[in-house]
Amino acid sequence: MGGVPYFDLSAEHHDLAIRSLRLSGQLWILIEAIVSRALLNRVRMRMQDAEADLSEAEMIATRSSMLLWQIETALERTSLALALNDRDQAKKQLSKTRELVKKTEKPWESRLYECPDGHCPEYASVFTKGEIVGYHCRNDEIEALQRQIDLL
Repeated sequence: MGGVPYFDLSAEHHDLAIRSLRLSGQLWILIEAIVSRALLNRVRMRMQDAEADLSEAEMIATRSSMLLWQIETALERTSLALALNDRDQAKKQLSKTRELVKKTEKPWESRLYECPDGHCPEYASVFTKGEIVGYHCRNDEIEALQRQIDLL
């Protein structure tokens, strides 16, 4: 393959996994593998392959209403745009990411009544009723990407 040996081996494994996952019909894990391969392709400077992977992942996520994978795809598209020094596209994708994250937000509703024998998980008392929660586990990455965009 002619690249960094570990990257080449990883690419082979990604390709094999994706072929197998296509046969399984398990879209939730197939899309994870495709986004992961897009990241690998970006790092390997195979930008067209990364773009193709992200287009496929975005199509699956949108068609299957997988909001979290739409977010992950938009994040990786932002990173790809930065790798291509395309500030406008990076800003557009990061804005899209933020809009998608906003769609995950809703007020916290306690489910304490569902705890068997009063033994609730630790997270049950982390939030207060009405507090806005959502998919914010990537906030640090979103802010780091914003700083990179600001530097272009």
